[in-house]
Amino acid sequence: MQKIRIMIAGTRRTSFQVLARILERASEAFDVVEQAWGEAEALKLLQAKEVDTVLLDASVPEAFELCSRLTGAKPNLCVILVGGRHSYEWLKRALDAGARGYIAEDDCTGECMRAEINRALRVHRGQNVQPALAMERYETAGWSRAVVKAVDFVRQNYRRSISVVEAAEYAEISESHLRRCFRQEMGLSFVDFLTKYRIDAAKALMDRGEMPIHVISEGTGFSSSRYFCRVFKKATNMTPREYMTRKGKDVDAE
Repeated sequence: MQKIRIMIAGTRRTSFQVLARILERASEAFDVVEQAWGEAEALKLLQAKEVDTVLLDASVPEAFELCSRLTGAKPNLCVILVGGRHSYEWLKRALDAGARGYIAEDDCTGECMRAEINRALRVHRGQNVQPALAMERYETAGWSRAVVKAVDFVRQNYRRSISVVEAAEYAEISESHLRRCFRQEMGLSFVDFLTKYRIDAAKALMDRGEMPIHVISEGTGFSSSRYFCRVFKKATNMTPREYMTRKGKDVDAE
């Protein structure tokens, strides 16, 4: 049986032992190959050893910044935030930071851990899967199943042209109902959420400084580099070129 190689990372070493025990009970297929404290140690170990996914302790707010830095440095990294609050705000921050999965503190059981790790890895490998079990439970926190499924649809498909109609079909509700749910539960429209998600994904790619702007715009679902630049400036008050320059990155031709 091929093992799933897991790194546990975070800013609190005290949580590592707990997560390791849960993983050991969750599945014989899980193999904790490394434990890393902080960004520098995590990046060093990621360079030295192959891992399939990183479980990042999300019990402290600093976890989101660490997740963003890790996924910015290694965009193909599959990170799952574990142990955070059972709230929409923390889940959204996890998605915005580039996480592939999120498991709230009261969902940290062997069953949920196994299901979310397997789901996140399938999504990471480009397979079409259903929303995570852990995410479905956010219905009790005021986030409906329809919105959960729509957000999962965005996570899987934002790189291509998608519409609220497709998201509604995936969520198995009408378009008007989904629009209303987004406004009521998230405080913004579906299109605004999709745009923000794409902008954040583009920022992660620009932070690497390895791709020209037109490639980044195409890879994050924008119809053209010109449109991407206009939307990016409206969202950040700077052009993509200005953003990359401030980050100290070389800017290739648009």
